[in-house]
Amino acid sequence: MAGRSSGGGGIIQYDEHIDFSTFYELAKDHSERGNVREAAKIYRAVSEVIAEEMDRTDDSTGYYGEEFEWAIAHYGGALAEGNLEGEARKTHIEYLFEKYLENDPDYFREYYEETLEELCSEEGDYRYWKKLLSPHLPESLPEKEEGGINWDRREAVRLLSMRAHVLKNLDQKKELEELFERHYREDGKICLQYVNWLIETGEEEKAIEVAEEELENLGSRYSRKLRKILIDLYEDTCPEKDKQNLKELYFSQPREEYYRQLKSSCTDGELKELTKKITSELSGESLIEFHLLEDNRKEAFELVLESESLWKLRKYLEEVGDYDPETYFEVYSDLLADYLADDTGRSHYRKVIGHLQELKKLVLSERLRDYVEFLKEENANRPAFQDEISSFRVS
Repeated sequence: MAGRSSGGGGIIQYDEHIDFSTFYELAKDHSERGNVREAAKIYRAVSEVIAEEMDRTDDSTGYYGEEFEWAIAHYGGALAEGNLEGEARKTHIEYLFEKYLENDPDYFREYYEETLEELCSEEGDYRYWKKLLSPHLPESLPEKEEGGINWDRREAVRLLSMRAHVLKNLDQKKELEELFERHYREDGKICLQYVNWLIETGEEEKAIEVAEEELENLGSRYSRKLRKILIDLYEDTCPEKDKQNLKELYFSQPREEYYRQLKSSCTDGELKELTKKITSELSGESLIEFHLLEDNRKEAFELVLESESLWKLRKYLEEVGDYDPETYFEVYSDLLADYLADDTGRSHYRKVIGHLQELKKLVLSERLRDYVEFLKEENANRPAFQDEISSFRVS
């Protein structure tokens, strides 16, 4: 990327995509001829150049992030293919671990960790990784901060989670259990790792105990994950607890799969109560989706119209628009006229044309044709709009 920048101040612009394919082809050629170490050097060099230049790169498109991910993954893949031994493997393990610790840029960190995990495949690898990691481990987790992120705490959790991964692969069960027992009450990520490990080792009763204990103490992200685990564990052993976890999961994250599982586990009376609870507690898209699942098209139709949201009208047009096309058209077109009046510019006008394309699906050609003429007349003083809409055809 060096020497290929453009724009003021040497910034690499968002639409300047430097092509690294020449380097990738060279690396591939080395790999095919058995020179995997040379191939690894090339992939590593590309990843380093990208990482070094990111502070002056506008990567709005995500292009360079994807190129970095590709390069560092193939660096690890080439090393794995090369069957390195002894000190050679340690050198690359240390390099990736140091890059992980540098955290620069921070959004590439996970790729270094993933590559490190791919490279380490033997006991000696994990022992060396454990040695590198040990000096950086926290003695305790920093306290959580109200209303903000404690970055020191987040870093400590990541390092402890990494240690758990290493200990698991070394099959050092005593140390691993000590780590989990010491910290699982303090952080959701560690708690989730502990529960999954207990299940893998056949300790399902202990897994349930830990999950139930911490369920209410964790944030929604990890509590949902724990509930999913409990649903699987309770499915054949405790139907009532299974049902309760499904309810909690559905109301915290109303998804079709959870509702269908929940519905199938309810008696007729329970289903009636559940429906009453859903219709009184859910709102917006969640309630619309529920009515669509139950084929309550009238209720879904009314909720979409009541939302007075162009986005929702567009999203649900094909599902409920034909329930009453005339009324749907009237509400949609009124909102669209207001939307058009609120802004100018070709980008805005093209979004309006996109909505007109959706209105065609209501198959009200004459009404749509009249509406387009109305928009043209109302916006006669907008030449850019007139130009954009001139290419729109009702049929």
